[in-house]
Amino acid sequence: MVEKGVSYYSPLSDNENDVIKGSTNNGFSGKYATSVSADLGSGYKDHVVELRAYGSQYYTTVGNQQLSGAFAVKVFSLDTEGNRTEVASLSPTVNESQIQASNYSDELAYLRAGYLQEYDSYFEVAAADVDGDGVDEVFCYTDCYKDENGERLACIDMWDLQPDSSWSHTQEWVDCGQASYYVTEQELAEIRNSKDDPTDRMQLMMAPVVTLAGGDLDRHGYGPHHCRLGLRWQLQRGVRQLWLPLRVL
Repeated sequence: MVEKGVSYYSPLSDNENDVIKGSTNNGFSGKYATSVSADLGSGYKDHVVELRAYGSQYYTTVGNQQLSGAFAVKVFSLDTEGNRTEVASLSPTVNESQIQASNYSDELAYLRAGYLQEYDSYFEVAAADVDGDGVDEVFCYTDCYKDENGERLACIDMWDLQPDSSWSHTQEWVDCGQASYYVTEQELAEIRNSKDDPTDRMQLMMAPVVTLAGGDLDRHGYGPHHCRLGLRWQLQRGVRQLWLPLRVL
């Protein structure tokens, strides 16, 4: 359902309910959400980490500019009855690359997507214990990138739960290939000008498509569970795929 963002029937990302099968509202009526289970030190996957993309009634500030649209990573604890309680709200990185160009410069580009299914390519959340301390770190991607020395770098946000219950935040900028491989500003303008009804959503083609997954790569069954990052980036002709380690300790 577009108004609420996702299906009511998802057991992990039911945005209508505090109880997985219940009926009370948890305050989210955005465009999209995706989630993953996490172990935050109990030894069990008893938390849900949910990446949310809100609608135009929410705002984000980039520099001195206020823009429609917003992201949040919500962390919920789950009890034995299926009740979930919000225990943290984390803020992903947002920069100029995510601002809609052309006629809609006062909003984030994701709001111009033609189909909600497109968000599956640009929004990712994962949890994995990459430092082996028994607590999963949280990762997310929200189509944020920058160009350096001709390369396009995707921003992966990482949060690490501290002993005092605070969350430390770092960024991993991952090389996703040459910026010239992607749709350029000039090509984007040509695409828009060639259509009677310009498709501003084409701007999303400039962002890398990133997939995140975590697992016990060394197969110890304990200790460091190294997170592995899958990248797929759009070329002018076809799609390339590459697997790179995000962090190996």
